[in-house]
Amino acid sequence: MIQRLIQRLIRFKIYFDRSRVYVGYGQFFIILLVFFEAYKETKFGVWFYSKWWTLPAFVVLFFVVSIIIGYIDKVFIRPREVTELNKINPEFMEMYKKIMKQ
Repeated sequence: MIQRLIQRLIRFKIYFDRSRVYVGYGQFFIILLVFFEAYKETKFGVWFYSKWWTLPAFVVLFFVVSIIIGYIDKVFIRPREVTELNKINPEFMEMYKKIMKQ
């Protein structure tokens, strides 16, 4: 009974964590809108809002930079992170030790 409750809580935590990522995307764009609105009357803001192409170009640039950062994370950071997490995972280490004995 308690084991099933714990599994359910863990599953809901995973759902919550995953949904936070998508909510964060929306929050990011809202923060950008507020930021640019505050600078609308500066020289940068006047230039930024005077051209029709600056906002779409900025959004495309944001996505390109995000994809590059995601690639760097996947290739260089995540493998080391998983290795570090596996070192503190008792079940994985037990399985690893059994394999290494064979």
